[in-house]
Amino acid sequence: MQHEKAGVITRLRSAEGHLGAVIGMLEVGVPCEQVLHQLIAVQAAIRIAGTRLLVCQVEASAGVIVHSPCPEERIAELNRLANLCQTMMKSPKLGR
Repeated sequence: MQHEKAGVITRLRSAEGHLGAVIGMLEVGVPCEQVLHQLIAVQAAIRIAGTRLLVCQVEASAGVIVHSPCPEERIAELNRLANLCQTMMKSPKLGR
């Protein structure tokens, strides 16, 4: 899990730098179409990072869901995970 988080950090730092470049493109007047292509790439990198973090959380939650002797704790963990997944699926897409 720690290795995966390191990969997510690397991806987010790359997206951060890329986003700075996108802002710079806008500031110097690069045509919108070119800027949009770069912005879509930034969004994809962030989406992938979020998906990888979600996988990490699913793995962490699996221990509670599978091994907890308390049914209420298992249900609460499943609900928490379901809410997190729903929130990710509702995240805004370009153009909405």
